[in-house]
Amino acid sequence: YRDWYEAEGGRAFLGLYTSPFLSLTAGVTIQDEASLANETDWSLFRQEADFRMNPFIPEGTYRGFTASLAYDTRPEGDGRWHPRRSRRSWGGLEHYYRLSWERADAGLGGDFDLWRVTADLRTYFRLSPRQSLSARLLAGAGEAQDTPDGLLPAQRRYALGGLSTLRGHGFRSITGDRVALANLQYAFNVTRGSQALVFVDAGTAWNRGPLTDQRIPVDVGAGYRFDEEGITLLVGQNVNSLDKETKVFLRFQESF
Repeated sequence: YRDWYEAEGGRAFLGLYTSPFLSLTAGVTIQDEASLANETDWSLFRQEADFRMNPFIPEGTYRGFTASLAYDTRPEGDGRWHPRRSRRSWGGLEHYYRLSWERADAGLGGDFDLWRVTADLRTYFRLSPRQSLSARLLAGAGEAQDTPDGLLPAQRRYALGGLSTLRGHGFRSITGDRVALANLQYAFNVTRGSQALVFVDAGTAWNRGPLTDQRIPVDVGAGYRFDEEGITLLVGQNVNSLDKETKVFLRFQESF
């Protein structure tokens, strides 16, 4: 029920790994995109809540290129062909940096003419064998070349709220052609396998003007992870409007 639109087509990409930590990926996407009706009316949790409608999108054929550069020192599960440092080491420092570019051009025979550039910077610091600090900065911008106002179509706009972004806001409740987001999370062991955590999220998405002119939503919250890499219960609150509903999430993977 989170799908915003229907897409039928394909994507081909080529990846180049210049080192165990650095990779370059380039691809091409060709797909037909259309609005998708919301037909779901049931979920395991909050069964009485109304499901939001999927937004209307400009329909057509999308033809575009993508490219990304990633630097990733995070440890991975068993089966990797190269070794990585243990995330349990004292004072261990790990990074995930990714710069991505997207360009759709009507000259390719598609119906969209737009661009987007996004930077996703994450750092993980093992303060001690029982404590860790995680931080992320996300920034992006885009523009449509084939609309009078230059705004991106709904399916290409940035969206914040819920899950791994602003965890005290509703799902995808803030959208725009530009985005800026900061997350900071501290986790510490409660038992041998479980962790408690606290976090602060701040950021927004908007259409025009500098970031300094925008009102920045801020969320705070806490959570409990039942295993260091397992299910996590999160509770988040929008501190700009304390009368807003407290958000509760159950996640099966890291927020970021």
